[in-house]
Amino acid sequence: MSEETKIPQLQLRYEQTTALYASQFVISTNGEEVIINFSSGGLADKGKAYLPVHTRIALTTTGAKNLANLITQALSETSKVTVSNLSSKVIH
Repeated sequence: MSEETKIPQLQLRYEQTTALYASQFVISTNGEEVIINFSSGGLADKGKAYLPVHTRIALTTTGAKNLANLITQALSETSKVTVSNLSSKVIH
C-alpha cells in the first residue's frame, strides 16, 4: 500500500470525560435503526412510576450489531483482566 493510500490510525481524544451512570435501558427498533434510551433508575411521582431518560443513542442495525459484538468481546476480556492490569483498552 502506498504512503498516499494508507489510512491513519484512529486515536481517541477525550474532549468530554464526564460519564452518566445507567442501570436501566429501553431499546426500540423499527427495522432500520435501533434506539437505546438510558436511565439511572425509576422514580415515583404522585403514585406513578416513571423512568427518566438521560441519554438516547440511535444506531443503524449494523452499528447495533457491531456494538453488541464489542460489548460481548469486552465482557469476555474483562473476565481475563487481573488487578495489576486494569488499564483501559480500545477494542475494535
